[in-house]
Amino acid sequence: TSFVWPHPSVTTSSQSPPTATRLSRTLEKLLEQDYPELKCDPFAHYELLTNSQIEGVAALLEAVRDAVEWNVGIALDCHGRFTRRGAIEVADALEQYDILFM
Repeated sequence: TSFVWPHPSVTTSSQSPPTATRLSRTLEKLLEQDYPELKCDPFAHYELLTNSQIEGVAALLEAVRDAVEWNVGIALDCHGRFTRRGAIEVADALEQYDILFM
């Protein structure tokens, strides 16, 4: 069973991207319940993804990886929002976080 972020028990705003504060509350729940993987959609708040937004997503994933270390898999829901070229660029930018799928 995967832990989905944002989890329904974590208050999130559909108006803004996830923040480190909300992320830390979610990760606490994830670690307490011993989930083997985390599935999230860090791109949901972006229409067109800029390099700085990709860097912001990378910073969030770095915080996730730092918190869960290599014990928890990370999967990304992208919901078909990328072109082939865009998906490759995003995958290359996030490769170091060992994403299960996107």
